[in-house]
Amino acid sequence: MKDKKRNIRILIITGLLLITAALLLTAFNLWRDMRGSIASSDALQQLEFGAGSVTYMEVPEMELPSSEVDGVIYAGALEIPSLDLQLPVAAYWDTGFAHSAPCRYSGSPYTGDLIIAGHNYRRHFGKLRSLPMGADVYFTDLDGNTFSYKAVSVETVGGADVETMKKGGSAGQDTWDLTLFTCNFSGRARIAVRCVVSDGPEI
Repeated sequence: MKDKKRNIRILIITGLLLITAALLLTAFNLWRDMRGSIASSDALQQLEFGAGSVTYMEVPEMELPSSEVDGVIYAGALEIPSLDLQLPVAAYWDTGFAHSAPCRYSGSPYTGDLIIAGHNYRRHFGKLRSLPMGADVYFTDLDGNTFSYKAVSVETVGGADVETMKKGGSAGQDTWDLTLFTCNFSGRARIAVRCVVSDGPEI
């Protein structure tokens, strides 16, 4: 009888510890989400954008212009009106940068193969899965050139499948003009939104 009571007590304590751990993890994730949202908003207010330049048309392989704000190096801004998102984009992937803003994973709007990765924070890329097809997406570099895209597909890519992420994936396309991706809820796979250029760049 004593053993049974002791086992029940152990189960109750274990359950309470698991619930506490889950609550702490949820609180930590909400805190990081809030900090990421504040950092993105602050960076957007401090970044300065030019009036447009055709230099990249003459030299498409050129690096994206960049600027540092609060220790993070940014290369532009992303806007997704249908998700009410306007975010700065870090110049390259860095785990420290990624807590403040989505990051350029590879490619460039100049060469038509830009890939941007972001955490699935609510105010970063957490709503990507629900982006309607045909939705407008805009990337503006720091020279002030705005590139317009339309979302055409959403796919799930294996978490370690870098080649599929960079290439066409299930649609069989060689590259996409723009890919936005984030982790799924479990973190074992990636949600990738594929986009194509909708118009020429706005200058």
